[in-house]
Amino acid sequence: MHSPPTWMNSVPHMPAGPSGPTWLVTPGTAYARFDSAMDSGAEVVLLDLEDSVLAESKVEARMAVLAFARARASMSRGPLLGVRINSVAGADGQRDLAAMREMSTWPDLIVVPKAESRWDIDTVARTVREAHAATRVWALIESPQGIVDLPGIVHTPGLSGVLFGASDYAAAAGCRRTSRAMWYPRSQLVTAAAVADLPAVDSPYFAQAVLS
Repeated sequence: MHSPPTWMNSVPHMPAGPSGPTWLVTPGTAYARFDSAMDSGAEVVLLDLEDSVLAESKVEARMAVLAFARARASMSRGPLLGVRINSVAGADGQRDLAAMREMSTWPDLIVVPKAESRWDIDTVARTVREAHAATRVWALIESPQGIVDLPGIVHTPGLSGVLFGASDYAAAAGCRRTSRAMWYPRSQLVTAAAVADLPAVDSPYFAQAVLS
């Protein structure tokens, strides 16, 4: 994910460039890239257990990502380390949380994908609280239902920020992934986040030809 545009809030308490923090997403199965991702200059490195990982590789990715998170926990410098878990409405997301409950050290942040209700966020936030972890919980909004339920989602205790997933939103809405088609959900996201005093980060940049 590249830096959010200037009309979106910057992330508080994160080092950032002039237009906000840069997020770099790395598949959870690409363990050879983990160290180089941390040295890339991005302010947030997000290791992904969800869409970039095939179903048959979920266990392998989970073990690799959480092992890396434990190993990095003792380092006081470097970018924030995040993990995008699987949807907590499914078995893989519940397995991700169960594995994290066994950890003594946690990543800096957890991204909750396909967030469509307060329950999605509260499920993860409650797990973080029970572990007495300082991990921040972010909601990834990527469906029409998530946009409709934004007023409730953004006011869930323990939520630290929201992200927009344009590609999955377009697929769920049955529309093209163009800038014009994304105006409404983006404006809803940034408005709800501003009311709740939360930072908002835009979708990954795909290509100018696609988004023009």
